[in-house]
Amino acid sequence: MAQVPWGLGETALGLVSWSLTFAATGLFSVTLLRWTLGSSVGSLPMDVKALFILLNQMLGTGVTLGLLWLFTRRHTPLPADLFSIDPRRARC
Repeated sequence: MAQVPWGLGETALGLVSWSLTFAATGLFSVTLLRWTLGSSVGSLPMDVKALFILLNQMLGTGVTLGLLWLFTRRHTPLPADLFSIDPRRARC
């Protein structure tokens, strides 16, 4: 199993940062939706709700990947097996 090159402080900072950006992304997208369409999410047709959820998820994923890059770029090169998943080494 790979050892991560960062400590507890950086992990806690990354988690807090991710939590804040997760909430901010949701608030931003809902506010933008109300501002552009003039209605709440609950009163929209199902296809528009589905599109809103997809776009909100894409925005959140982009922000999360950006934060991962921001916090791990100082520790490059990363260990080769850091993000690998091997089912043979799974522990139950």
